[in-house]
Amino acid sequence: MRAISVKLHKGGLHMENKIIRYKEERRIIRKAMERKKLVLFIGAGTSLDSGMPSWNKAVNKIANCLGITTQDDDNLKIPQYYYNSRGKKEYVELMREIFRYDEELEITDVHRQIIQFNTSTIITTNYDNLIEKAAAENGEFIQVISQDKELPYRTAEKEIIKMHGDFEHDNFVLKEDDYLHYSSNFKLIETYIKSLIANNTVLFIGYSYNDPDVKQIFTWVKDILGKDFQRAYMLEVCDSYNVNKYEYFRNLGVNVLYLTEAIKGGESIGPSERLQLFLEYILSEEKSDNLIDEIYEYLKPFSEMNYTWSKYVVRAFQKYGIRIHNGNMEFYSYYGKKEEKASIELLETIMQKEGTDVDYEQKKNVIRSILIKSSVRNVIINEKKKDRPIGLEKTKFVVEEHEVAPYINAVLEFDYEKMRQMRDENEINLTEEVPHLYLQQAYLCYVLEEYNKSYRYLRAASKIFYKKKMYIWYFISEMNRVHIGNMVELRFGGTNECDKIKQEIKNIDLDKTFSKIPDLGNDRNQFLRDLYTFQLNYVLFQDTYLQTQKVEQEAKTLYTIYGGIPEYVTLRSHIQDYNLYEMSNYIMRDCYKEDIEIYRLYARGIIKSVCSGDKKTEQEHEGFDSGNVRAAYLDTFDIYIILRYMRQKELETLLKDNSSGKILLAESGSEYLATIIPRLYKPWSNSNEAFWVLVTLIVDIKINEFIAEKIINEFIKNLTTYDIRVYKALIIRVLLAMFNQKVMECNVNVIQPIMKQLIDKFIMLLGTEKIEMQFVHNLLHHCIYVYKESFGVFESYELDKIMDYKFRTILVDIYTYCDDNTQRKIKVVLKKWKINNNFEEVSVYEKMLTNNIISPINKIERWIIENIDTIKTKKSAYESVINSLTSLYLQEKIVNKEKIQQIVLQSNIKVYQWLVDMVQFDYSTFEISWLKNCTPPLLFDIAQHPVVWKNINEILVEAFKQEEKDEKILSIYFKYFASYSNMDSIEDK
Repeated sequence: MRAISVKLHKGGLHMENKIIRYKEERRIIRKAMERKKLVLFIGAGTSLDSGMPSWNKAVNKIANCLGITTQDDDNLKIPQYYYNSRGKKEYVELMREIFRYDEELEITDVHRQIIQFNTSTIITTNYDNLIEKAAAENGEFIQVISQDKELPYRTAEKEIIKMHGDFEHDNFVLKEDDYLHYSSNFKLIETYIKSLIANNTVLFIGYSYNDPDVKQIFTWVKDILGKDFQRAYMLEVCDSYNVNKYEYFRNLGVNVLYLTEAIKGGESIGPSERLQLFLEYILSEEKSDNLIDEIYEYLKPFSEMNYTWSKYVVRAFQKYGIRIHNGNMEFYSYYGKKEEKASIELLETIMQKEGTDVDYEQKKNVIRSILIKSSVRNVIINEKKKDRPIGLEKTKFVVEEHEVAPYINAVLEFDYEKMRQMRDENEINLTEEVPHLYLQQAYLCYVLEEYNKSYRYLRAASKIFYKKKMYIWYFISEMNRVHIGNMVELRFGGTNECDKIKQEIKNIDLDKTFSKIPDLGNDRNQFLRDLYTFQLNYVLFQDTYLQTQKVEQEAKTLYTIYGGIPEYVTLRSHIQDYNLYEMSNYIMRDCYKEDIEIYRLYARGIIKSVCSGDKKTEQEHEGFDSGNVRAAYLDTFDIYIILRYMRQKELETLLKDNSSGKILLAESGSEYLATIIPRLYKPWSNSNEAFWVLVTLIVDIKINEFIAEKIINEFIKNLTTYDIRVYKALIIRVLLAMFNQKVMECNVNVIQPIMKQLIDKFIMLLGTEKIEMQFVHNLLHHCIYVYKESFGVFESYELDKIMDYKFRTILVDIYTYCDDNTQRKIKVVLKKWKINNNFEEVSVYEKMLTNNIISPINKIERWIIENIDTIKTKKSAYESVINSLTSLYLQEKIVNKEKIQQIVLQSNIKVYQWLVDMVQFDYSTFEISWLKNCTPPLLFDIAQHPVVWKNINEILVEAFKQEEKDEKILSIYFKYFASYSNMDSIEDK
């Protein structure tokens, strides 16, 4: 360690002096300070510059009042003489005058330095309040304890023990009787001070050889502990080294540090200046010329952790121009400057495993181990060489791959069975020798939603970490206890265990715990503060938001030439890195919105990028990408984040707004889905959101037969009536997606029987009245439709369970999809059908006609014609009837055609008016969106009529001119209205 140079500015005088001794003592004192194991003893010497008398001057003043002279051993007797001769009243008045009680004294730099030590306990034999004033100036609250009865009521994080009392309480210790009866008058304070000295490093400031306090205090400790006491240090600012006195105090357990010899040129400056210089020397952090030391000091706490977030590695290296991007730690040297050479040397030194300095090599090993436990995979030096006029010479060091723990792989793959197995197998190995295993157990239980068990493991882990002084892990465990305890309260509030946990977490003060942790490095444990205050999340959320904005912008922008790393790649790397940091270090808080929103923000950004589709520029440039820049597919990590953190409705809306075709998965993505599908539905959980998010995602991806088979099997195995009620539309969508992608036909032997099992399950639930018809009607209809179109007519004995008139609406819908025998059974049931003067039955009548179950019935039509006006005020019912009549009119399944047409035309519902009279319709009120609801046969018929074709064609062309473009409308236009065989051109007609 190099000598520290400190400049002193006092009274306009500028001096520069170097500390040349006591470097090891400084290290020990600083280490104790950082670990919150330093206790300061403050004597009269610290207040001399504020106008307070020294011990000897105070005694001399008392002696002068008595008219006697003092001897070296009279320091306690003379105050006693005065008390004996003058009595208590005059004695107290004189002492208050000598020690300037009630006078406003100025604090000095020494008092400010004392506060900067940031110790929990300061003990003083002074009567003044200068230290309290210095604390207040620094915005700190410090509790004063000057009598026994105050000691049990300590509440502040910092305290000053006035072991000799004070004038406020009239219990100041000064005369001989006070010292002789000290143990009885200050019984608790004495015991407390002895315990502090026995368990901490003590630094005496402002004392001299002649102070009786020093001898008294260390006689206590030596008597109690013998040779096992904690050695203390005393700063001697006046006297030079004296071997006899040094050995005398050393025998009492005190190492005396002589500041006249510690400071170069110390004899030429006063005692106060010496003290300030030495205190500054202790307080100032050591600045090393060695860059390795600086990086080591910043990163060393992470050597205890399982994984280091790259943000912290970046902060350690960025001041040297070294950047980290997508797994590469790189430095570019263009000019060969001194600073550039220093950075190159730094990287080369870290990565090269050679050297003779054991301490130095150990620090390098620690840094390398931290890089291994981070996202850094390569260290690259890009250097301009004189013999290479073009380009940079690249030197590359490969960083060993970080091995992901098995429990993390189980979490990433939603392998709950494996997690349970690991949890059970770990149980036998739980001992105090492997405290981290308790954290792993807690994390596994957290993911398994066993929050009570998780909390119990954390409680045990905290005790062990505290006992072993493993400060980082103790803090993480306590932080997790708070998070998990809150979840227990939310989930199991009211139970006895919950009430106990609630009280326990109420007593956990993370601010206080953090303040008591020793300074382990990383800017005074900043990484822990970032964690428990969620500052880390706030910063990351902002970064992620800005990155997702860039990702979306790159996906929308057409680049003629694009160079560099796409933003989505960087974003994916950052989020993956953060996720690994959380999981590897058992940080259990991804159920909090501060964490969840980061992952959801990422998921939205990457989905939008994938869904944006390829956009190309007109000009291609060889060797460069052109067009937009987007993620081509979702990889396994993307899928994991989507399933774990997104909500089903959120994903559904996102895909609806952004999908421009099927989403592609990475090659491993389909295999990953096939693996995790059977694991996602959790009957033991309160929520199966992840499963339904998966189903929503599958609707928009390219489905293969393996995914289809597993999803259908999961429906058969797990679907509850609740699921059907809530997700019936989604189940229909995923089955139609499989059908539309012709997946059903890929493996008929496997998929046909399980599709039949699924339909039978729905029929059974309906037939046994375990679910209401309204929830399963449409679902059953679509399932049988898909089955019929994929495998042929549907037949099943289970259908007998719903061969009942009350299920007539379903039977009508599935009629055409069933085998002949089933159709005959349905007809038998429907023979009982009557309209019963009920307009709700009109839709059943329409479907029976549409499916050719019956022929048009004139009696029913007449009843409709005669009574239609009675429901005009019931908008929904009226429109439903008009819709059915229009459908039958277009199918030509009407007996009273003209009358029915008139009813529709008088309905004032434009779309139905157009459908029953396209030629005479007023096309100024036509809406092109109507075309999207027309069937292909109807569109074909429309296109065959010249007048109708011309009107619609002109409307479409005008809409396109106004840039009103809809993909489905465009498709309809080009298929049915862009040309007409009987017309030469649009202009001719």
